[in-house]
Amino acid sequence: MRARAWLAPLVVAGCYHPVDEQACHVTCTFPGGVCPGDLQCAADNFCHDTAHPTCVDVDAGQVQYSTNVAFMTSEKLAVGTIGGIAQANAKCQSAAEARGLPGMYHAWLATQDASAQAQLGDARGWVRVDNRPFVDTVTDLLAGRILSPLRLDETGVDHADGIEPIATGAHSDGLPNGTCADYTSSSGLFGIGRADGGTFRWSDDGTIPCDNTNLHLYCFAVDRNEPAVVPPPAVGAKRAFVTDGGFVATALGRDAADMECMAEAALATIDGVFAAYLATTTQAAIDHVGAGPWVRLDGVDIGTLDAPLAALNLTPTGNYTTGGVWTGAPDAHTLGDPTSNCSDWTGIGGDGITGDRTHSSNRAYAQPGLAMCGTALGLYCFEQ
Repeated sequence: MRARAWLAPLVVAGCYHPVDEQACHVTCTFPGGVCPGDLQCAADNFCHDTAHPTCVDVDAGQVQYSTNVAFMTSEKLAVGTIGGIAQANAKCQSAAEARGLPGMYHAWLATQDASAQAQLGDARGWVRVDNRPFVDTVTDLLAGRILSPLRLDETGVDHADGIEPIATGAHSDGLPNGTCADYTSSSGLFGIGRADGGTFRWSDDGTIPCDNTNLHLYCFAVDRNEPAVVPPPAVGAKRAFVTDGGFVATALGRDAADMECMAEAALATIDGVFAAYLATTTQAAIDHVGAGPWVRLDGVDIGTLDAPLAALNLTPTGNYTTGGVWTGAPDAHTLGDPTSNCSDWTGIGGDGITGDRTHSSNRAYAQPGLAMCGTALGLYCFEQ
């Protein structure tokens, strides 16, 4: 069997819906434990089904957690009138208890005098309500090493498009970014994040007026401090990464982009064949790289091109990055146009369509931006 290179995983993945049974939570003894159907016994001592969506059935008590839970609230709030941190924490606690989620919950909110991470204390290890890993340590959180985006609310609903703002009052480093007089005033500006965001964007996506009444909160359980183990990736899973270096169109066209993917993989001693996600006038990007599903080099499931589950923002050298990525078309299925794909990636005149690696929604591949063709931007690279 060909060797496979992965970066060190960080956080435990969770309970997946069994193939041949209706139970959501099936335990086993790793290694070598027996699981029903096509399930595989993983290092967290649960049977995992990588071919089906994760199972969320909080009300039935079928999801169990060994680490802290985090979620975005389903309720939309007028943040300027919450009344303070204690009141925000109470809203998180109430939302969690209504769904039977374990633990004591605090809101990810900065104040004028304290950073948002002060809310988390000595806690460690967070998963979403579907048990997909969100982040391991506070250090990881501040460094932008986000695993699965925190876009599920306490009921298990996936706000996958990420367009609803999350109240944070904090930059990505937790420092204040406008707090509406610590949540007591409707005047001024307030920092928000994006639920579909990966590196930094999850907490810091700009500011909006304090009189906005349609803001969610991030809520973190804070009473566990358990390092978690990530189960190995599914057998046959294909890897994907975003390049460290920037690509500029050349006479070789997309072939040069494929070579850049291969060169970065080789430099990081990652075996296999990798192709660049770029649309040409004769081939859509999905037809060049495949539909997926894919996993990042840290073992995190990032889903398919049409239904992303996590941001493709991790490079072969282990950097969780931000910024634009060349794509050449407004979605994975559309052919490129010479006026928007840098003349099939051979010219530096004009503009080219880009995606955004900090998103886990379709904005990553299908929400186009534009950049001048002479700009050096990253490439998405997918294993073949």
